[in-house]
Amino acid sequence: MINQNNYPTELNASSEFESLLNKSAFKTYKSNTPLSKLKQNVLYGLYIAVIITIGYVAIILKFHIWQVQLSMLILIIFNTWIMSGGVELYREINLQPDAQSLLHELKRTHTLFTRWIKEQNKAAILVYPIAAAGGFILGGVVGSNKTADEFLSKPFVWIALLITIAILIPISIWLAKKMNQLAFGKYLDQIKHQIIELEQE
Repeated sequence: MINQNNYPTELNASSEFESLLNKSAFKTYKSNTPLSKLKQNVLYGLYIAVIITIGYVAIILKFHIWQVQLSMLILIIFNTWIMSGGVELYREINLQPDAQSLLHELKRTHTLFTRWIKEQNKAAILVYPIAAAGGFILGGVVGSNKTADEFLSKPFVWIALLITIAILIPISIWLAKKMNQLAFGKYLDQIKHQIIELEQE
C-alpha cells in the first residue's frame, strides 16, 4: 500500500538533491577559473614555504655553526618576506568580480602577480649565493667531521665554494622561474587573453 504522505518528502528530497548538484556544478565551474587557480596555488605555495622555513629553523637548532646559522637566518627572513607577500596577494584576489569590474580586476590581479614574481626573482639573486654558501659549509663540516674554521682553512675549499656558487645560482634562478611558470604562468596567460578579449568588445 502506497503511503501518500511520503510524496512531499520524496519530492523535497529530490529537489534538495538537484539543488546540491547545481551548487556543486557551480562550485566546480568557479574552481576552474584562472583567478581561483591562482589563489589556490598561492595557498599551496604558502604551505610549502612554511614547511621549508621550519626546516631552516631545525638546521639552526641542530648545527651550531655560525656561518650556517647566519645563512639559514637570512633564508628565513627571505621566506618570511615571500610569505607575507603571498598572504597579501591571496587576500587581494577577488573571485567574485561583477561584470562591470571584471576587466579592472583581471588587470589588477595580473599586475600584482607579475610584480610579485619579479620582486622575488630580484631578491633571490642576492639570497641564492648565501644559501649556496651555507649549504656548502654545512655539507663540508659534516662530511669532513671538522670545525668550520678547519674546513675553510684550505685554499682549495674556497675555490670549490666559488665554483659551487657559480654553478648553483643560475640553476636555482632557472628552477625558481620554472616553478613560478608551472604554478602561475598558465593562468596568468589565460587572464591576459581574457583581458584582450574584454578590451576588444
